[in-house]
Amino acid sequence: MTQNDKLAIHGGPKAKSGPYGAGMRFMDNELKYLTEALEQNTLFGASGQMVARACEMMKAYTGLPFVAACSSGSAAVHLGLIAAGPASGQFNADER
Repeated sequence: MTQNDKLAIHGGPKAKSGPYGAGMRFMDNELKYLTEALEQNTLFGASGQMVARACEMMKAYTGLPFVAACSSGSAAVHLGLIAAGPASGQFNADER
């Protein structure tokens, strides 16, 4: 194993050698929507309008009649499984 084959934690080269940039993180429309969401004084979907607006935009984009916002990828997978509706015991690992 050469020096370049080692992970940084084991004496190999660092993956990132310079500092990260300090530029603007949000620009144009992102900053506009972020400001609008914060000015609502709530990020909760039932009280604020940003989640409902995002869902309407996604419905228009996809042409689908139903869209659900999720707080994470894990929540999206969970929701997808609920929507698919597998019954208990329907998928048995022993039957592979």
